[in-house]
Amino acid sequence: MSLKFCGFNGFQQFPGCTTNKTTEPTVFEIPHMQGNKNVLINCLWSFNIFACDKILLICGFIDGNSKQVTKIELEDDIKQICSNEKICLILLKSEKMLKFDLMKKSLNEVNFRITNPGKKRSIFGEQICKLDTVTHLACCISAFIAITSNGSVYCLPDKIYQFPSHMKIKYLVSGLEHFLLLNSNGDVYSWGNGSRGQLGHVELDNVDCPTIVDALAGIKIIYISAGGWHSGAISAFGDLYIWGSNVHGQLGICCNKTSVLNPEKNISRNPTLYPLPKIVDIDCNCCKDKNVNEINDCCAVSIKCGVRHTIVQMSCGIIYGSGWNAYNQLGIIKETENNEDIVDVFIPIENINVSVVAEYVCGPWCTVFKLKEEM
Repeated sequence: MSLKFCGFNGFQQFPGCTTNKTTEPTVFEIPHMQGNKNVLINCLWSFNIFACDKILLICGFIDGNSKQVTKIELEDDIKQICSNEKICLILLKSEKMLKFDLMKKSLNEVNFRITNPGKKRSIFGEQICKLDTVTHLACCISAFIAITSNGSVYCLPDKIYQFPSHMKIKYLVSGLEHFLLLNSNGDVYSWGNGSRGQLGHVELDNVDCPTIVDALAGIKIIYISAGGWHSGAISAFGDLYIWGSNVHGQLGICCNKTSVLNPEKNISRNPTLYPLPKIVDIDCNCCKDKNVNEINDCCAVSIKCGVRHTIVQMSCGIIYGSGWNAYNQLGIIKETENNEDIVDVFIPIENINVSVVAEYVCGPWCTVFKLKEEM
């Protein structure tokens, strides 16, 4: 498996690439992990964290210097990672949780007490304790969230919510100041800072614990993502829902500024905040070759959000981007007379063979693609 990225590289956090920003999706290699298919990637503004097997690598701005690489070998294989600019949490396959302090360069075990472990009774009425383990981790700039197999939600180290033990959690994702959760029934919950509409609720209030997004109630959601101050979801029917801040066109809706597709005229003013989920249609290029009477069955299948940009893949494989593009994080080179950095409509990413894209990840100002080996 090979890796490509597009976007910001000002601290050379992508090993082997010396440019501050890319002009097209660019190959990079992670030391000690070349060719491994199971690399975990966590991109931040000034550094990236890569994890595979028992190795954790931090690349980029470290100890006041760019182009640095810190390697940490752990006692067991890594299951999950999540990090903000100060702390990286590491969940090992042994269920042990570690905390790496990026400022102090110290590694310690996280000891927090899982309260009220799941219990059930045998056919003889005896209580059977069910082992409760951490299944999902996510973090924002000021909080770390852990969810257990019993449906307990912790804002470490405190328990803040309890889902029914039979409810299965599918995804937990985070933006800069908010969290989204998707369960196996297709229900979406959100909490955190709601001042920019990123929670999907009517009111722009902060929410302290998981609260269902009523606007999506009754719609089976299969995929979610959280960006800086916006969020996205995809339904089982392939409908793309996006909400939150659209200041930089990250929702794929023409914003207040001059559109990148119409640089010579101003677009009529649209809201910069969309607090309720809104369906955004992408007119996929694969449909342009179809006859008028043919059914357009191409739909969104995945979405990833950066701080101010959004990437969406369609069922045909074509990948689209919208939002802030100052560092070409959309993989789209668009020159306009007014040097506009905003792409406020979903445009296909150029110069990448979408047939070999296995997975993609959005960082704050970048997008990373995991590629299958080309035949």
